[in-house]
Amino acid sequence: NHPILAADGVLSAFLTEPSFEAWKKHSTAISYDEESVSKRIDRVEEMSIPADLDEKMNVVRSKLPDLIEQWTRICAITERIWRRREAAAADLSRLNLTLSTLTEQNHCCWHQPDAQGACDLFDGVRLGLIKFSSRVRNQSDIVDQRAQAVLSTSLEQLKGQRDLYIATRDLFARHARLSPDRADMLRKRVEQNGRRLEQVKATQKDGWQAEADKISNAIERDQMDIQSCMARRVFIRHSMWHELRVVLHNRENALVTQAIQTVVAQERDYERMVINNWEAAVQDVETMPYE
Repeated sequence: NHPILAADGVLSAFLTEPSFEAWKKHSTAISYDEESVSKRIDRVEEMSIPADLDEKMNVVRSKLPDLIEQWTRICAITERIWRRREAAAADLSRLNLTLSTLTEQNHCCWHQPDAQGACDLFDGVRLGLIKFSSRVRNQSDIVDQRAQAVLSTSLEQLKGQRDLYIATRDLFARHARLSPDRADMLRKRVEQNGRRLEQVKATQKDGWQAEADKISNAIERDQMDIQSCMARRVFIRHSMWHELRVVLHNRENALVTQAIQTVVAQERDYERMVINNWEAAVQDVETMPYE
C-alpha cells in the first residue's frame, strides 16, 4: 500500500529475484535518484495540500511521545495479564493431573475394604472428583486457548498501533534530516553572480563577453537547481500529507476499532464458554453425597 515502494522496481527485484546480486549485473541501469526527480506533483495534487500542513505536522509531532509511551504500556500490561492467564491454565492442567492421580490411587474405601458391597459414600465422592477433574481440564483448555489467541492476534493488533506511532516518529526524523535543500544558498549565489555579471558588463574589460557568458550559464544552472528544489519541496509536502492523512489518520483509528471490537467479541465468547463449563460442573457434582 506504500505510495512509492509499491512501484519500486529495485525493491520488487530484491523481494522476487533468486539472486539480487546476479540481477544487478544483468539489469539495466539502476537509478538512485529521489522520487521527486522522476515524479512530479501536478497542480491538482499540489492544491490538495492544506495551507496549515506545518501546523498539523507540529501537532502530530508533539503528541507522538505520549502516544508511544501509553501504547507501549498498554501492550506490556495486556501481555502481562495474558501471560498470567497462560500460567493459570498450566496450573489448572497440573491440578487436573493431580486429581486424576488421586482418584486412581485412592480407588477403594478404607472403612470397609473387605466389604462385598460398594461404599456408596466413598464411591459417590470419588465419582464427583473424577467429574470435577474433567471440568478442570476443560477449564485449562479454555483458558489456554484464549490466552494463545490473545497473544497471537489481539496483542499483535495493539502492538501494530504502537508501531504505527513509532513509524510516524521515524518519519518525522527522516523529514527533519532529509528535507533541507540548497535553495536558499543557491538564491544568494544567483544574486552574487547577478551583481558580478552587471559589473563585468559595466567595465567591459578584455574577454568580458566570455566571462559574462560563463556567469550567465552559472546563473541559469543555479536557477534550474532552485526550480528542482522547489519541486522537491512540493513533493515532500505532498508525501507528508499523504502519510498523515491516509496512512496515519485512517490506520490509527481503524486499528483501534478493529482491535477493541475483536477483543470484546472474543472475550464475550470466552466468558460464555467458562460459564457453560462451570454450569455443567455444578450439575456434575450436585449429587455428591455428604453421608
